[in-house]
Amino acid sequence: MRLPEPYAKSRPLTIVELELDDPGHGELLIKIRAAGLCHSDLSVIDGDRPRPIVPGGVAYALEMANSIKALELAWQIPAHGGTTITAGLPHPDSRLSIPPVQLVAEERTLKGSYLGSCVPARDIPRYIDWYRRGELPVDKLLSERIHLSDINAAFDRLATGQTIRTVVEFSE
Repeated sequence: MRLPEPYAKSRPLTIVELELDDPGHGELLIKIRAAGLCHSDLSVIDGDRPRPIVPGGVAYALEMANSIKALELAWQIPAHGGTTITAGLPHPDSRLSIPPVQLVAEERTLKGSYLGSCVPARDIPRYIDWYRRGELPVDKLLSERIHLSDINAAFDRLATGQTIRTVVEFSE
């Protein structure tokens, strides 16, 4: 369903505060200070890029929430032959319960990805070097910085091509 433009007026996204439990043993509460906003995010509210759906489920389900419940849900989403990919790191004592018959009879795959399979000690210096040599023009990818309260107007600018990628900054 395509939501009406301009998004600054129709306000498809709203800001709400959530009550969260304190972190448990072995857990960490992380404060997000900024996040990216790009056309792939816009496609969620404008319907321009429908996600391919395999009858009975999706081809790929991604879980990044560090939660066994989220991983179990992500396992249920793919269709026959589908893949669930997790980069979440729940507590080391957590255990996942999945029916083994789904692995074989439904030809399903469960795959882990640690930090996107990045090796920080190797890859981050490489990215910095490429940036310094002008081979990774990260600055050209950023169009603007906004406050979270301006997110709907930022979607309008994405929709009209005024911006390419936005950093959404969160204040305390």
